[in-house]
Amino acid sequence: MRNIELIIVEMFDVLNKYNNTESEKYIGFKRTLISLRDSIFYSAPELLKTNWFFNKLGINVNFYIKENDYNNIQWCKEIVDIFINKNVN
Repeated sequence: MRNIELIIVEMFDVLNKYNNTESEKYIGFKRTLISLRDSIFYSAPELLKTNWFFNKLGINVNFYIKENDYNNIQWCKEIVDIFINKNVN
């Protein structure tokens, strides 16, 4: 199972690279990611070994990033590629 904490760190790296973006989509997704990250800090270790946080992240990725966004907005493409682990052979 992939480490949700590392996935979130990678996503924050992408968001920080595009931090001059002020769209509602960017701001909303970043706030959601911050909330999810903060929840992880205070979660029981047993919960971190489940898919619960990965499922929550997936819901939010799908809520904020649509197919058209993936095809036309670079930060959205990079976030989805991290989520689906696209760069792994």
